[in-house]
Amino acid sequence: MVDLSAIAHGATWLGVTSSPETLKLREAGITAPILAWMRLPGEDVTEALRRDVDLSASSPGHLAGIAACAEKAGVPGIVHLKVDTGLERNGADPADWPQLLESAVDFERQGLLRVRGVWSHLVHPDDPRHASVPRQRDAFDTAVAQARAAGLHPEVLHLANSAAALAAPGTHYDLVRAGIGLYGVESVRGESFGLRPAMTLRGRVIMSRRVDAGTGVSYGHDYVAERPTALALVPLGFADGLPFRASASAEILVGGVRRRVAGRIAMDQCVVDTGNEQVAIGEDAVVLGPGDHGEPTAVEWAEWAGTVPHEILTGVGPRVPRRYLHAEAPPAAPRDTRIRVVVLFGGPGGEHEVSCASAAGIVGELDRSRYAVQPVRITRAREWVPGPADFAQGAYTAEDLTEVTPSRGMSAGDSLRSVLPHLATADAVIPSLHGPFGEDGTVQGLLEAANVTYVGNGVSASTIAMDKDATKRILHSVGLPVADWALLRGRGGALSEAERLRLGLPAFVKPARAGSARTTSGSQ
Repeated sequence: MVDLSAIAHGATWLGVTSSPETLKLREAGITAPILAWMRLPGEDVTEALRRDVDLSASSPGHLAGIAACAEKAGVPGIVHLKVDTGLERNGADPADWPQLLESAVDFERQGLLRVRGVWSHLVHPDDPRHASVPRQRDAFDTAVAQARAAGLHPEVLHLANSAAALAAPGTHYDLVRAGIGLYGVESVRGESFGLRPAMTLRGRVIMSRRVDAGTGVSYGHDYVAERPTALALVPLGFADGLPFRASASAEILVGGVRRRVAGRIAMDQCVVDTGNEQVAIGEDAVVLGPGDHGEPTAVEWAEWAGTVPHEILTGVGPRVPRRYLHAEAPPAAPRDTRIRVVVLFGGPGGEHEVSCASAAGIVGELDRSRYAVQPVRITRAREWVPGPADFAQGAYTAEDLTEVTPSRGMSAGDSLRSVLPHLATADAVIPSLHGPFGEDGTVQGLLEAANVTYVGNGVSASTIAMDKDATKRILHSVGLPVADWALLRGRGGALSEAERLRLGLPAFVKPARAGSARTTSGSQ
């Protein structure tokens, strides 16, 4: 509920500690970017990668673990490299940063990882104007510059926490990570930014009794009644988030009045001294809230326990029922149910331009309400280059497709490995390739683009490839998903109703004449 509300009110990313948390968010229908940052180097994050989760890495060992899972998942791992700029906690030490960058570059070349972000953490979480902040910002900028000089292209930089988001604009970069601020707790020490606590913890009195003066209460009888008084039992204890260390000072609002906690807070319960008034069973007992009605706040509980509000708010146990008030849960973002199509074109052969022109026609015709289209070009040098994953519909030329698939300077082998996940996760791949010895040598073009040696001279290979039906059957037999097809030759060009339903619309008609690849057309 909190995550859905955050997205509905403007958050563009979610951050969680562990990989299992990310899967729960995805299962709830959340499609926003998610970053998870705490794990063992060898932890299995295969499913998180398949569910499009970004992962943090602070050492070459963590990167290697993510890369191994990426290879198993068939998708490249998206990572944020963390550098330690002074906190001396998580993150790569500046002396180890170059080694981490070298490892990241190597895995990027293999197509197993992509570095999306670089991040770090401030030393003084409640003092964004501390003298250490400019030093940390400089160290962060240096680390980012080193990453770019190494050949990485991080596009998401983040350093600021809640306090810095409010009072240190120089730390904002591309993202800010709101934590305690989401609870409505003022996060800059000694300053108010108008935040209002968003959480109330309450129980109900389940027992009430009167006792004489001198009666000891709760474990160890640390608390002894100074006069005849009434006691109320509240079924909340330290397993529910009430800190044991606050026992001697804590207060709870019972019957609209603040009452002192009597004795030690136990695991499941605590006792409140209600004085002369014996409150009724079922009476509200407000442990903490915004303070509007005199109830204690999380900040007060933190003072009583000698800790920080973060511990109080995150310590509320899972057995405490949650109720979300004053806002309906926004609907989960709709899942993209379109068919994902990769159009493969180009190649090292003599008909590179023909292939690009043919692909431009196909890419332009596919209805984006039904298909998510990604162009993938093979350059003359056999480099495989993925284009945008959801390329917009429009009228395109061969030059347009070349422009959106610029060379990355990768070798044929490394680039092919990096593109394989795109092909493997597509619903259909449309190979618009042509071999050098035949006008429509799809199989030959694919083999040559992958630099695979094949049996037979160019003419015989082309002859096989010229038969589009045979070509698709061959590609389908090796596990490459291809679009459904129907052979119209000799049938007067008519499709049965069953074939229309199977193929869907639009259908692409390949006229049986020389040069027809340039005139491939869409048909309803």
